[in-house]
Amino acid sequence: MHVRVVVLGLTLLVVAGCVTLGRQYEGAHLPTDRLTDLRPGVSTKGDILSRFGAPTLIQRRDIEGLLGGVATRFRGQDLTVKLDPALLDDVYIYEYRRVNRLVVFTGFFNWLKSVDKTDRLAFFFDRDGKLAGVGLTEGTKEL
Repeated sequence: MHVRVVVLGLTLLVVAGCVTLGRQYEGAHLPTDRLTDLRPGVSTKGDILSRFGAPTLIQRRDIEGLLGGVATRFRGQDLTVKLDPALLDDVYIYEYRRVNRLVVFTGFFNWLKSVDKTDRLAFFFDRDGKLAGVGLTEGTKEL
């Protein structure tokens, strides 16, 4: 009798399983309301840093790598390349990431659904460190 109770209890535990809901946040909400006073050609890297803080990522443009890649594709042909000056300096990228997960574990079936969305704000600068442009993608609104 005692063995039946233990086996029944273990069977119920295996069949019952569990459900887990999880949320993960990385970074801080992007302060898009601070974009209104920025002016291309006038605002500087210092202005961006003072308004938005340290970026999540700074991408440095690798012009030699870019030209080397283009040149290898057109070997033996005349090649003329015109580059936008905004491609020659840093890009400051700010990100806010949100992940929602639903996990179901049972003795017979396991299932995971994960939705990962990111808000990304990018500032492009010219050679003089002046703002050349701004890019904004708001992916977390879809969650």
